This record gives sequence, structure tokens and C-alpha cells, in this order.
Amino acid sequence: MGKENDNVLFVDDEPTLLESYSSILGWNTNDKVSEVLSLIEKDGEADAREHRQFNVFLASSGAEAVEIVKKGIKEDNPIAVGFFDMRMPGMDGFETIRTVRELDPRILCAIVTAYSDRACSEIRELFPANRQDDWLFFKKPFNPEELVQAAINLICSWNRRRREEEYIESIEYVKNGLKYILKAVANLSRIPPVSVDNLISGILYQISGLLRGENGLICVLGKEGLKYGQGIGCYKDMDEEIILRDKQVRKAIDSNELVFNEKRCIIPLKCDNDQLGIIIVESEVQRKELLKELLEVFKNQIINLILSSKFYDELLCKDRETISDPLTGLYNRRFLFQRLQTELKRSSRFNFEVTLLMVDIDDFKKINDTYGHEVGDYVLEEIGTLLASRKRGYDLVGRLGGPEDEDEKYAIRYGGEEFIMVYPQTTIEDAKMLGERLRQAIERHSFYTPQGDTFGMTATIGIAHERIEHERGNWEHYLQKLISDADNALYKGKSLGKNQVVVSSS
Repeated sequence: MGKENDNVLFVDDEPTLLESYSSILGWNTNDKVSEVLSLIEKDGEADAREHRQFNVFLASSGAEAVEIVKKGIKEDNPIAVGFFDMRMPGMDGFETIRTVRELDPRILCAIVTAYSDRACSEIRELFPANRQDDWLFFKKPFNPEELVQAAINLICSWNRRRREEEYIESIEYVKNGLKYILKAVANLSRIPPVSVDNLISGILYQISGLLRGENGLICVLGKEGLKYGQGIGCYKDMDEEIILRDKQVRKAIDSNELVFNEKRCIIPLKCDNDQLGIIIVESEVQRKELLKELLEVFKNQIINLILSSKFYDELLCKDRETISDPLTGLYNRRFLFQRLQTELKRSSRFNFEVTLLMVDIDDFKKINDTYGHEVGDYVLEEIGTLLASRKRGYDLVGRLGGPEDEDEKYAIRYGGEEFIMVYPQTTIEDAKMLGERLRQAIERHSFYTPQGDTFGMTATIGIAHERIEHERGNWEHYLQKLISDADNALYKGKSLGKNQVVVSSS
């Protein structure tokens, strides 16, 4: 909470009484008062100050008191406690309390009067039923020790409430922050590990959301230096290599300590001795100490996600020849089915749809018969490039053709001219729209013979989707069903005249 509030306002139309207030509670605090104050406890520890003086504000009228309260609010130096005389000309104590409490409901009040013209029941109406401890009755005449003790009790109560409020707000802040992180990690976990670019983009988006920053950068390092980098806001087109040479950034990387200053947050990503990268977000949010603790939790989750994605990416690069089709460069059939089974498992875990598009080139045999197999291979390469250019970062595109077709248990009627596109987290409506775009792209594309003559091609597309609400274990059954449904839809499209998109009715 910072420095405790010792501001006490005294409102009375008698100048001599205001002088007494100032003398007793201001700069002339006597030894007896100091002894009382020395016993005040703050957070369980005795206040060690020998002399505590109140910040005394004096007002000779209700209107003057209102102006003092307004000024305190404006300067972020609020009045904590007010002692209000009830009988004053103009705005009396009753109306003064009502007005200042409307300005700041936190003010604690002492009702000071020598008369009983304002019944306690009437005064109680100024305070909510659950906050009747916001005021006390203080009768004239009083002795100095009574005044000091009343002021001490009210001031301590005001500061204790602010500490309690701050503590509750901190707990709520951390709770909401943890909820945000759990949701963010769940969303990031849905991004397939094969898509490092999408993962780091998602990480930057989630971190920026937590820090409420519009400018940020994430760099993920490989064995030979910078491998992936993305920025938002003013960092979007900035050279990541220059950022990595920044002294403060280098210090954070070398020390592996999170830096959170007035303008930006620097989060080094390191696992053991392996430097994974850095995240930088410009942020001016409050509660930086609490945010640092939350970011440490988030950072560990991010590191695990990046390690998994990097491992998968390196594995793919290492075994590229064994998982790709040599003609088109797309994933081959065997790897595609392995990944499809993984997507079905993720679908079960996170309850989203997996949609599959089976693309078959119409009358492909005529191309081989008319122009030869070299032109046929060229057509397959071109269509493979078209499909790959229209996939999202986490979609999968593969060719079903190849020598292993005859051995595959799901080879229903696959030939060398068939492709599959796998769309995670995609509804059947969106998949139909994507399929129609693909069909039109193939239809509009110009193909060339070695002699320079052009010809056109069309394709028929079958669509199927699967949502597994509960993990059931028999993944091969669902995999076979998904492919079979797409194949049946494709066969229906062929029978209806080809060059169209058909959605499975299963």
C-alpha cells in the first residue's frame, strides 16, 4: 500500500477548538501519546516510531471541508478520518458528512457534539447497514487522551482496511492471471507441434494480452542462431538481430532473469544451458511484482511448448526424405495417416472437429495417355504446389499416391492423382468453403505441354469430418471412418459429373 495515510480533518466553527485539535494531534504530540502510538501494530509488528504526528487539516465550515476533501482526492492524498461538529452555520455537520461521503465513501467519521439534537438513529442513516463501524460518537467536552485514542483507532482502521483491500485485490489479480495463463496454455497446446511459426505467433499474442502491450517481439533460437522471429506493433519490421544485441536484452539472456522495468518486459527463455530465445513486450501495467510471478509460471509452460515444437521440427527435418513424397514434396501417405491419428486424439482431448478433404484430379489418365508420364508428373507437382500454397500453418497436405499404396489398409480406391488435406479445428461449413476455393483454383490454373500448349484440369473434392467428444482408444476405427467418408463423398462427386465439392452425409 506504500506510505500509511495519517490525514485527519477537523471541522468546527469555533477557532479555539480548531487550535486545540491542531495542538493535540499536530506537531506538539506529547510523550504519553507517543507511548500509545508505539504500541500500534502493523501487520503483526510493533510500530517502532517514537513520534507519530498526524497530518491535520482544519476547516471552519462544511463548505471548506468539502473543498479540502476534493483537493485530497485530486492529489491522490485523501482524507482518512474526519471529526465533524454537528451544529455549524450554513452546512451543518450532518450535511457535511453526507456530502464528503458521496465524494469518498472510505472516509471514517467521528460525530463531535455537545448536544443530542441529532439522534444516533438519524446519523446511522448516513452509513450503509454493513458499514456502521465507519463512524463513532464523540461528545464535547473531551480530554486530549480521548481525542488521541479516537484518532488512533480511526486512522489504524482506515489503513488496515486499505491493506485488506489491497490483499484481496492481489489475490483476485493472481487468480485471474492464473486463469488467463491456463486458458492461454490450453489454446497454445492446440497448435500442432509441426507448426513452430504458428506457435511462437500464438505465444507472443498471449503474452502481449497478459501484459496489455501492443508492441512486442519473440525470437526463438536454433543451433546456428536466430531461427524464428515475429513482431507486432513497432517491432513488426524490426531486425531481430539488432534487438538481440541490445545491452539490456543481452544482460537478461546471460543472467536468465526476467526484466520488468517502467517501459518493457524482457523474458529470457532458457532450459538448463540451452538458450531457446527471448520475448520482449512494451508494457506500462501496474502490479509488476505480481506480474513477474505470473510470468515465471507462464514462462515454464512456454519453454515446454517450444522444446516440444523444436524437437518435432528437427525430427521432421532429419527424416524429411522418409516422410515426404519425392515428386511433390508433400507429406507421404504413411506420415499423413500418423499425423491424422494424432489430430484425432487432440480432437478428443480439446473437443474440436477434424475435417479432411480428399482431392482427386479428374480424368488424369487421359493426361498420361495424351501427353506422356512426364507431363502427368508435372501436373501432379503443379497441383501439389497449389494445395500447399492454400494451407494454413497448422494444416497438413499429403499425396496419397506412391508405391506403398497397395500395402495400406485404407487403400479403398486411391491412385497417384489423389491428395489429402487435413484441417484441424475447422467446421464442415468452413471446410466446404475452402474446398470450393481449391476446386476453383485448380480449374482456373493453366498447365503447359513441353511444346508450350496450354490445357486445363479439374478436380473433385470429397469432405468428411469427425468430432470425438470422449477419448475412446480405437483411433484406427475413427481414422478409417474419416477416410472412408471422404472417399464416398468423392465417389459421389465423380458420379454427379466431376469438378465439384461434395460433403459426406455420415
